Amino acid sequence: MPEKIGEIPAWAWIAGAVLIVLSVFMGYRMVQAQQLLADTQIELENSKTGAEKAKAESEELQVKLEQATSALKSTESRLAETQSRLDGAQNELVSTKQLSDQIKVQVDNLEQKAASLTSELRKADGQRIDLQLKLDEAKAEVAKLKRERFEREPN
Repeated sequence: MPEKIGEIPAWAWIAGAVLIVLSVFMGYRMVQAQQLLADTQIELENSKTGAEKAKAESEELQVKLEQATSALKSTESRLAETQSRLDGAQNELVSTKQLSDQIKVQVDNLEQKAASLTSELRKADGQRIDLQLKLDEAKAEVAKLKRERFEREPN
């Protein structure tokens, strides 16, 4: 036991030192926990801000996606219309080619008829010329006979 009342026993000093060390350690751990809490709160705020930005970007991208989808549908509609017109034009082209082929056949037939008629015309013209020559000869013969007769007749 303590010999003097004013003296503090050794175990009290040890217990006090342990309490001080424990208090310092707990205080240090508390400061670390507060710093970690502050860092976590800052990170949480940054995450919230990032989430809000991501949400805004997501909404903006959603709007752009809707616009792109609308543009795609419009383009598909125009493509279908253009394809329809192309099909119509191709059908018309086929019809026009068929008509052109028919006209070519008719032109070929007409050219053959024209060539045949031209040949017949030349032949007929040759016969006309022969007949004209014979007619001229006959006229000349008639004129000659008339002169001879006129010369033989006494006046």
